[in-house]
Amino acid sequence: MDGAQEILNELKQHLVMPIDFKAQQRLDHLSHIVLGIGSIVSFGYGYFTQSLYNMMVCFCVFFVMMLLIVLPPLPSYRKNNLKWVETKIAK
Repeated sequence: MDGAQEILNELKQHLVMPIDFKAQQRLDHLSHIVLGIGSIVSFGYGYFTQSLYNMMVCFCVFFVMMLLIVLPPLPSYRKNNLKWVETKIAK
């Protein structure tokens, strides 16, 4: 069990992806735009082909495209790092 815990801890250290607040806001806005456009396009495509399956496949393509844009830890997501205030020890 200790081996599994060590593997999970090591994996957790490699998966830490710091991101600043402005990038979070930008990516949230971008994901809403991509999913909104995807839902409109997929609804139109499903209506045109009269197929619910085609509509769901089209929406899934847009969803995967949104994940590929948003999930990778790109350096542009860390441009505006926060400056933390140093702690003062009361004496």
